[in-house]
Amino acid sequence: MQTEKFTIFDYEQLQNSTKKTHYEEIIKWATTIRISYVNYTLLNYATRRADKMLADIPISYYITRANEIIKGNRDNYEKGNAPVLLKTANEKMLFITSLVFPNNDNFISTLEQYGIKKEDCLNFGEETKTLGFYDENKTAMILELLMQEYFPDLDLIKTHYGTNNTGIIINKILEIAYLHPELLHTKEKS
Repeated sequence: MQTEKFTIFDYEQLQNSTKKTHYEEIIKWATTIRISYVNYTLLNYATRRADKMLADIPISYYITRANEIIKGNRDNYEKGNAPVLLKTANEKMLFITSLVFPNNDNFISTLEQYGIKKEDCLNFGEETKTLGFYDENKTAMILELLMQEYFPDLDLIKTHYGTNNTGIIINKILEIAYLHPELLHTKEKS
């Protein structure tokens, strides 16, 4: 679903049961690529600068790599070098969010560190399901209000990850809320 600033996941498409296996393949592929980038970078880091302190690779690096992979996806898929063809905006966003944030539990934990509750993520996901009924301007306006209501400290999360890309964070929240809501349900004490 397109807004003025960025595209967000379309709930209806992500719930398509016939594409569930395809979405799982996309997530698996993105995670595999992420692991290979981390291993390659750590290998180069260890051989060239072993005496320096290890720092995380910035997410802008992964966003750039994801966009490069998406750009060449059709050709690589036809040549047999890519296991999955990314056709729709949802599939491409799923690839990007899975490459940038491969561990859902760590992402949720980071949100909680900055005061964003799991329930807020679930409620935000529920509220955004209805945005497809509005035009692009009204969708953008409502989305902005929802982000202010549910995530007043979103700038802290962006600072934590070292990005200005609101869309990647919002889409990861929506990915978890739509595809893995069980991770956001809190267990009540009995």
